[in-house]
Amino acid sequence: MSFMELAAKHIDVQELDRAIVHELIEKIVVHQAQRIDGQRVQQINIYCCFIGKILISLKGQAGERPF
Repeated sequence: MSFMELAAKHIDVQELDRAIVHELIEKIVVHQAQRIDGQRVQQINIYCCFIGKILISLKGQAGERPF
Protein backbone atom coordinates (compact mmCIF):
# COMPACT_ATOMS: atom_id res chain seq x y z
CA MET A 1 0.00 0.00 0.00
CA SER A 2 1.35 3.46 -0.86
CA PHE A 3 1.33 6.49 1.43
CA MET A 4 -1.45 8.11 -0.60
CA GLU A 5 -3.65 4.99 -0.36
CA LEU A 6 -3.05 4.79 3.39
CA ALA A 7 -3.81 8.51 3.87
CA ALA A 8 -7.00 8.27 1.79
CA LYS A 9 -8.14 5.23 3.76
CA HIS A 10 -7.85 7.11 7.07
CA ILE A 11 -8.80 10.64 6.02
CA ASP A 12 -11.98 10.71 8.11
CA VAL A 13 -10.85 8.84 11.25
CA GLN A 14 -12.76 9.95 14.35
CA GLU A 15 -11.02 7.66 16.83
CA LEU A 16 -7.77 5.72 16.77
CA ASP A 17 -7.96 2.01 17.40
CA ARG A 18 -5.26 -0.65 17.57
CA ALA A 19 -5.55 -1.58 13.86
CA ILE A 20 -5.20 2.02 12.66
CA VAL A 21 -2.21 2.68 14.93
CA HIS A 22 -0.48 -0.43 13.57
CA GLU A 23 -1.06 0.75 10.00
CA LEU A 24 0.09 4.34 10.56
CA ILE A 25 2.90 4.07 13.14
CA GLU A 26 6.13 2.18 12.56
CA LYS A 27 7.44 2.57 16.12
CA ILE A 28 7.35 4.72 19.26
CA VAL A 29 10.52 5.36 21.28
CA VAL A 30 10.07 6.64 24.86
CA HIS A 31 13.21 8.14 26.42
CA GLN A 32 14.01 8.36 30.12
CA ALA A 33 12.40 11.34 31.90
CA GLN A 34 14.66 14.18 33.10
CA ARG A 35 14.30 17.24 35.34
CA ILE A 36 15.16 20.47 33.55
CA ASP A 37 14.70 23.76 35.46
CA GLY A 38 12.44 21.92 37.92
CA GLN A 39 10.21 20.59 35.14
CA ARG A 40 9.80 16.92 34.26
CA VAL A 41 10.73 16.51 30.58
CA GLN A 42 10.41 13.32 28.58
CA GLN A 43 11.21 12.87 24.91
CA ILE A 44 8.93 10.61 22.89
CA ASN A 45 9.74 9.89 19.24
CA ILE A 46 6.92 8.70 16.99
CA TYR A 47 7.95 7.21 13.65
CA CYS A 48 5.14 7.15 11.09
CA CYS A 49 5.09 4.74 8.18
CA PHE A 50 6.35 6.35 4.94
CA ILE A 51 7.15 9.63 6.77
CA GLY A 52 9.67 8.89 9.52
CA LYS A 53 10.03 10.72 12.83
CA ILE A 54 7.51 13.48 13.48
CA LEU A 55 8.27 16.42 15.77
CA ILE A 56 5.61 17.62 18.20
CA SER A 57 6.31 19.85 21.18
CA LEU A 58 3.91 19.55 24.11
CA LYS A 59 4.50 21.78 27.13
CA GLY A 60 2.42 21.93 30.28
CA GLN A 61 2.68 23.22 33.83
CA ALA A 62 4.20 21.07 36.56
CA GLY A 63 1.79 18.27 37.43
CA GLU A 64 -0.41 18.91 34.38
CA ARG A 65 -0.79 16.78 31.33
CA PRO A 66 -0.61 18.92 28.18
CA PHE A 67 -3.17 16.75 26.40
